[in-house]
Amino acid sequence: MLFLHIIMQRHYRMQTSRNESDIWHVSRLLSWMTDYFSEKNIESPRLSAELLLCMTLDCNRVNLYTSFDKPLEKHELDFLKKLIMRRAAFEPVSYITGEKGFLLYDFFVSRDVLIPRPDTERLVEVVFELFSEKKSEKIKILELGTGSGAISISLADYFKNCLVVSTDISFEAIKIAVKNSLKYGVEKKIIFVNTSWFNGLSNLEKFDLIVSNPPYIRRGDIDSLQPEIRKYEPFKALDGGIDGLDCIREIIGTAGLFLKNNGFLIIEAGHDQKEDIEKITEKTKDLFFEEMIKDYGKRDRVAVIKKKSVG
Repeated sequence: MLFLHIIMQRHYRMQTSRNESDIWHVSRLLSWMTDYFSEKNIESPRLSAELLLCMTLDCNRVNLYTSFDKPLEKHELDFLKKLIMRRAAFEPVSYITGEKGFLLYDFFVSRDVLIPRPDTERLVEVVFELFSEKKSEKIKILELGTGSGAISISLADYFKNCLVVSTDISFEAIKIAVKNSLKYGVEKKIIFVNTSWFNGLSNLEKFDLIVSNPPYIRRGDIDSLQPEIRKYEPFKALDGGIDGLDCIREIIGTAGLFLKNNGFLIIEAGHDQKEDIEKITEKTKDLFFEEMIKDYGKRDRVAVIKKKSVG
């Protein structure tokens, strides 16, 4: 980081020098930061540079690109340098900026919650597709492990007459989710419960839909994940046990008690867990596996399970 400190210190001379090479414009910083992040093997170096500059200048990316000739002041460079150091240490941009885009939303995030990803966007889209004809009907939804609340809030905003119950074992995560629900004005449609999975819920209450993005990474694989993930994201939100299926087993094994007849259980899972999920589902008396829907990368990702119609 000494090199970073020295090269950016050159900017301070702009107060007494009119030499263009001493001035750090937006365009010059974008180019330098992109190269620097690339050398450090940072994922998406250009995007990282853009987002950190946007945070520094309190602007969006469109405004950034119309401000290429803008020189940064000393206090802005001081602030930016700290952000660059954090990103160079592999801290995810979303944790640095405190927000993450998801579908049409920008959710608050912190290190207490998993960063929402496109795989989870696919889960939400699957729900939209399955329940497209019930957009205005009364519907009860249960989300297990809500994290930032991205899934619950997206569904609460889509379904006009829904009630969503969202659980999470982390109280800090619940606080983030509540904050996000207030941001999008759906707080009256969501009940947040600080608990583990179904614990404390009455099985007399039945839901049309249960959704979850549970931990499904094999414990032995976590150390091989990208440093942004293994070093910063909450371990409990990643660790699926020895075979990656601990939480999935518990959810599938209990979901039937909380689903209405013909209700759906939609779970995000690993790309190689389809057969295991089918076998786990077969062991239940009241659920059957319908299909595994692929993500944007054409990999199996979203398990669709349905409750049988029983008398």
